[in-house]
Amino acid sequence: MKRFSIVLLLCVAAGFGYYYYFRKAPVVEVPQTRETIAVKYAADDIEIHESPAETAPAISKRRITEPISIVSEKEGWSEVKLSIDKFGWVASSELVADRHEIGSTKEKIRFRVPPAEVKQRGPRGSVIWLKVAVTAYGDVADVRMWQNSTGKKEMTDLHTAAVKKAKFYPMMSEGGTLAPFNYDYKVEY
Repeated sequence: MKRFSIVLLLCVAAGFGYYYYFRKAPVVEVPQTRETIAVKYAADDIEIHESPAETAPAISKRRITEPISIVSEKEGWSEVKLSIDKFGWVASSELVADRHEIGSTKEKIRFRVPPAEVKQRGPRGSVIWLKVAVTAYGDVADVRMWQNSTGKKEMTDLHTAAVKKAKFYPMMSEGGTLAPFNYDYKVEY
């Protein structure tokens, strides 16, 4: 009887050992990775939508010139990868293939949003020069008066306020990096 108890105990122990050693590992779902078909760049500050419609809720934003991974395209919309398992939609017209298409250069500084027109006029032949400091993303950081031959401080104030609301296209280096820059804004009467 003693021998039977020992054999039974060994069989039970072997059974538990076998079960724990060879049992199936729990199934863990791994998110599907989707291949990037293209990398494009935001042509302006853009919103990424939940579905391919302008009325769909915005779920993310991207700044001008930021790279965006495209996983599919459908009827004027691009499906973009936000993370491993999160996707959104952006109008294809808001993307460009080459970030140099949207940047300013030293030879050609461009406005995304030009300064508002100042209705008040200065004396004929007068000039206002403003020094404008612009961030790497094209936002106006600072405006300083350099010259004002109108004789009216309020003219400088009006043009300074207008320029502060302007937005520039970012300055692109030859290597494709963004850099802050200065711009001389001139108003002639």
